[in-house]
Amino acid sequence: TGVVRRTFDLSGRMTGPANAGLEALVFVPDASDLTDGGNFWAGLQNTGEIFVFHLPIQSSTSSEIVTYVRTFTPVSGRADISDMTYDRDRDRVYAIYDSANKLVVMNTAGTVLSDNNLPLTANDQEGIAVDGDCHIYIGEDQAPDGSKDHQVWKY
Repeated sequence: TGVVRRTFDLSGRMTGPANAGLEALVFVPDASDLTDGGNFWAGLQNTGEIFVFHLPIQSSTSSEIVTYVRTFTPVSGRADISDMTYDRDRDRVYAIYDSANKLVVMNTAGTVLSDNNLPLTANDQEGIAVDGDCHIYIGEDQAPDGSKDHQVWKY
């Protein structure tokens, strides 16, 4: 319906310079979490860190309590994380690092399984999705020729 039901404040940990804060967000299921079913992974664009938070999305209809779980850096020294997605079929998390043109594949513990180059035809990557056939879709802010057209690439 588009109605905001609750707001969870992550600003106490998710801080960075203007236009380099929270850039990627994904829910990662965890079968051992019997109350809410998993955690949210939030990517900080400025540092490339991923912050893991537990939010009471199923166990409460009103609580806005944010429980910090941990922070990790998938690839040391890499910033500019721009999006993440969870692949339920493969139980993997995919993260895009825009300025490095990299796609990082992790297990749900945050361990990097592969660190892949993205094709140079894609640039300014801002969105990622994976379908059941393991096709990866990457959305760009603008086309490689510098036009303002947005594109989605399928791999």
